[in-house]
Amino acid sequence: MQKKRSKSTVVILAFFMLYGCFAALAQETYYMFSTLSGTEKGWEDGPLKSAKFWTPEGIAVDTKNNVYVTEYWNNTVRKISPDGVVTTLAGKSNEIGAVDGQGSEARFNRPHGIDVASEGSVFVCDMKSNTIRKIGTDGIVSTVAGLAGIEGSSDGNPQEATFNKPEDIAVNSKGVLYVVDTYNFTVREISTDGVVKTFAGMAGETGSRDGMGNQARFNMPIGIAIDGKDNIYVVDANYDESDNGNCTIRKISPEGEVTTIAGKAGISGTVDGPGKEARFNRPVGIAASKDGTLFIADTEADLIRKIDTFGNVSTLGGTYLLEEFADGQSWEARFADPQAIAVDDNGVIYIADTFNHSIRKGTLKQKKPIKVFMLAGQSNMGGKGDGSLLSQEDKNGLQTAKNNILFAYNRQYFGPLELTDASAYDSENYDLEKTFGPEIFFGIEMAKAFPEDQFLFIKRSLDGTSLYGNWNPEWIEAKATVMGEQNGPKLYADFQKYIKEVLSGYDPSEYEFAGMLWVQGEADSKVPAAAEAYGQNLQHLIKGMRDFTKKPELPFIIFQVGSGEVIKGMQETSKKLENVVLIPQSDNPASLDYYPEYAPPKSHYTYKGMKKIGERFAIEHLKMSDK
Repeated sequence: MQKKRSKSTVVILAFFMLYGCFAALAQETYYMFSTLSGTEKGWEDGPLKSAKFWTPEGIAVDTKNNVYVTEYWNNTVRKISPDGVVTTLAGKSNEIGAVDGQGSEARFNRPHGIDVASEGSVFVCDMKSNTIRKIGTDGIVSTVAGLAGIEGSSDGNPQEATFNKPEDIAVNSKGVLYVVDTYNFTVREISTDGVVKTFAGMAGETGSRDGMGNQARFNMPIGIAIDGKDNIYVVDANYDESDNGNCTIRKISPEGEVTTIAGKAGISGTVDGPGKEARFNRPVGIAASKDGTLFIADTEADLIRKIDTFGNVSTLGGTYLLEEFADGQSWEARFADPQAIAVDDNGVIYIADTFNHSIRKGTLKQKKPIKVFMLAGQSNMGGKGDGSLLSQEDKNGLQTAKNNILFAYNRQYFGPLELTDASAYDSENYDLEKTFGPEIFFGIEMAKAFPEDQFLFIKRSLDGTSLYGNWNPEWIEAKATVMGEQNGPKLYADFQKYIKEVLSGYDPSEYEFAGMLWVQGEADSKVPAAAEAYGQNLQHLIKGMRDFTKKPELPFIIFQVGSGEVIKGMQETSKKLENVVLIPQSDNPASLDYYPEYAPPKSHYTYKGMKKIGERFAIEHLKMSDK
C-alpha cells in the first residue's frame, strides 16, 4: 500500500496542544515516544542514528526484542538488534522481484505485513507478488503459499492457493498463520503444513456483517494481530481507495466467530470512548498484547490508539490530522501516516512511522504531578530581556522547554513557555518587540534537568510596585498611600486569586507547588518607611504564600534588587527562614554576581543579564532540591 492524501481538516493547533496537556494530566500514565532509528528517507544499514529507511510499512518484535521492518519502496526486510544495529535481513534495496534464496539474494515486490513466530522464523506478506514469504532462522527466504504475480482466492495446498494483495499476517501460539487477504475481503488461514483455507469472509463480497466464518463480511481488511489466547483482531478499513471502508476493529474467536468491537462501519473520525462509540480514520496497523490489550496505528488520523481489555478506546499519541515529526510525551508526539505497530512482552510499542521514514518507540511512564512555580515582583520580574538576541542554542532550548512547560502570565497569556510581546512603553523606550523575564532561561534549565517532568509557571508582575503597598499581605490604605499606590491593585491577594484561577482546571492530586521566585525591591528602596519594613513584610509574604500553598517549607528564591535597608531585609530573611535563598548581585563586572544592565538613562537587565538571572534561579533551585 502506498497512498498519501492531503489532510483537509483545519486544526487549531494551539488549542489542541493546550487541551492535550490538560487531558493528559488527568491520566495516571502516559507514553513517552522516541525515535528508535531513521530520520530521513533512504536506505542505509548501521548504527541507529545513521540508519535510513524508506516508507516502513510493517513491523514486528520477537521475544528477544529484535525488531523487524518491511519497507515498501526499498523492497527489503530490515532487522534492528537490541544492541542498536540495523541490518538488511533479506532483499536488496530498490530491486523488485519474487526470488527465493539466501538473504540478499532474495527479492520482494512491495512487502507489507510482517510477524515473527516463537521459534524465530519471520513471515512476510509480499503484497504485489500475492505471496506469503518466510525468512528462516538460517536467513533463507522461501515462499509459503501463493503464486507470484497471480491474483486469486483459491484455497488448497501451497502450490494451488492464491491471494489478492495480502497486506498483513499474524502467527498464533501453534504456528498457524492468519492473513488479511485485503483485496479478496477475507481472512485466510495457513496451517503448519501449508494448507490454505478461507477462515472468515467471502471472496469478492464486501460488507460489515458479523457472524461465523464465511457468513461475516469485511471491507478491505488491512491489519491483523493475535493475543495470548489466540483471539484474532482485524483492522477493517480502506486505506488504499477513496472510500474510507468500515473503519472498524473486528474480533475473530479461535472458532471463527466475527464481532465488531470498536468503531462504526462507514463512519470515520477520532472519538475516544467505549468501543462502539469510538471512531477511527483509516487505521491500518494493529498489535495485541498477551492479555488482549490492542494498539492501533490510526493511519490517516496520524494517531496511536489503544483499546483496553474493557473495550475502551483512548489516544496514546499524535494530533489528529497533523502530519509532522516530533518525539515527546503523549500529547507532544507527532506522526505521519503510521501504518504498522508492534508490542513487546514488556508493553513497549514500536511504530512504523511511514511517511517520516522512521521507526518510533513508545514507553509507558507513570505520570508525576505537574510542578508549579510561582513568579512575582515588579518590572525586573516582568523583564526587558531582548527576545531578538536569543542564539540558535537558546531557541533550541526554548523549543524543547515548550514541550514541558506551560506559562500563565498576568491573565494575558496561557500556553507553552514563550517570549512575550513588548508593551508600548518597552517598544518605544527600549526598541523591543519580544521580551522575557527570568522564566525563559529558568525554564530551559529546568527542562534540561527534568526532561520527563511537566511544569506550570504562573507569573504576576507589575512595574513600579512595592511590597509596602501593592504587594503587602497586610494591605492598608495608609501604607499604600505613602507609596502612591492607594488606587492600585492589591497584588498579594490578586496573585493568589490568579493562581486559583489557573489551577481550577486541575485536580489537586495532579499538581504540586515546587517553589516561588521573587524579584522586587526597587520601589521600596526609595521610601525610608518602606525600606525599613521590607524584611518584616517579606517574611510575612513568604509565610503567607506557604500557608496558601499548604507547604511550610516551600522553596523561596529572592533575587537581590534595590539598595540599603531593602537588601538588609532580604539578607535577614534568607538567614531567618528555612528554605529561603538570596541571590546576591555585584556592581563589579568581573564578579560572578554581576548581571549586565542597560546603559543609563535606561535601567533594567539586558538580554545577557536576564538570561543569567534565569539560569541562576535554576542553579539555586537545583541545589535546594538536591538535583
